[in-house]
Amino acid sequence: MTTLIVILIIAGLIYFFVQKTKKQPTTKSDQQKNDIEEFYPDRSFGIDFLRKTVDKLIAEGNISLASLNYAKLIESIRQQNISTNGQLNALLKSTMDEYAIFREQNGLEYPEQFLPPEERKKKRKKVDPDMLQGDITYSEDKKYSVAIEAGYGERAKGKVLLIKDGGIEFGKSLQVPNDAVVSNDGYVAVCDWLFSEDLNGVFYVFNNKGDELFKKKVKANLGVCAISSDSLYALFETYSADNNDSDKIFVINIAEQKVISEFSRQVAFNKAIINSKNKTIKFFNNNSVGFETDFNGIQTNIQDYEKTLLEKGSIYDKLVFYRSKEDKDVLKSEDYLKTLFSALKNDDALYAFGQDKLYRQIGECYEAIGNTEKAIEYWTLAININPKVGVKKKLDKYVQAKGNV
Repeated sequence: MTTLIVILIIAGLIYFFVQKTKKQPTTKSDQQKNDIEEFYPDRSFGIDFLRKTVDKLIAEGNISLASLNYAKLIESIRQQNISTNGQLNALLKSTMDEYAIFREQNGLEYPEQFLPPEERKKKRKKVDPDMLQGDITYSEDKKYSVAIEAGYGERAKGKVLLIKDGGIEFGKSLQVPNDAVVSNDGYVAVCDWLFSEDLNGVFYVFNNKGDELFKKKVKANLGVCAISSDSLYALFETYSADNNDSDKIFVINIAEQKVISEFSRQVAFNKAIINSKNKTIKFFNNNSVGFETDFNGIQTNIQDYEKTLLEKGSIYDKLVFYRSKEDKDVLKSEDYLKTLFSALKNDDALYAFGQDKLYRQIGECYEAIGNTEKAIEYWTLAININPKVGVKKKLDKYVQAKGNV
């Protein structure tokens, strides 16, 4: 037993002496070099073997497996290059260039498992269709889309989701996100209605990483928004309010992060397209009738707009157009009279203008062309619905004149 103890003591002393005489790192870089050498074993044999394997697989036509071994080869060269303090820089670069050409020729992606961690694609949450409200809106090139995710319960915040290839790039939590659009670069413009019962809202622009680029709060409810396909400009509309923010279009320069113009909203629309090159905006309604203005709200397509509206516009659109003209210019128009009769059978027009007012305007058309019999007939119908429709004096005058004949 005594002999065993003596042997163990001597062995311990020998080990301690050997460790003390080993060369210790004298600088931080020496320590790092030692750590690397311990972390990366010698890859010389592996580099040689993988190079031959790649060449063999290419010759056999096994492209996918050749690609995988190419990536392994580059990773082996990279590790050996670190271990040898950059002695394989040239080989690493030439092999990477060679592999890039190979992937391009064969339409291959770099195998993600061999990419540095910071270059690997992040796992993205998939879209839950059951949580979406409204339609998904796509960028012009269909590369990106944007959707709105409803919140749970009363006053629960919703989310705006930027989507690419079926996965969520980012989600921004807002109070009551409503209208949202996206550019070809993945920039998102969105109107937030807010929880407040007051007339107000906030308009945002986010880049494709979810960073806030622009924000503006107004004292009016928000409607439709738009963003140019090249992410240079955006706009949003406001509805009626008792302040300076009422019934306006706000145009934003995204790069400069500021409102560059605001002007009165001239037409109702459900879609707007911004042309950055010409600095024009085209506003479309349900009938794809485009009302075009410059960035200051001056209409730039008057003749084309009127022609298209009268050909394709709804009964409501046509009546709005005709009522914007002077009476002397429209009351003798046969098309205007036909439109008024059509409006009596159109729910939207009836709701907007009222049956009493439509009868009154039909009577005024007949009056303008000298048909007092018809004018009396339709004014009588108007007064029977609404005695204060505004034609009683004229009607009494014509009835009295008729009685005196």
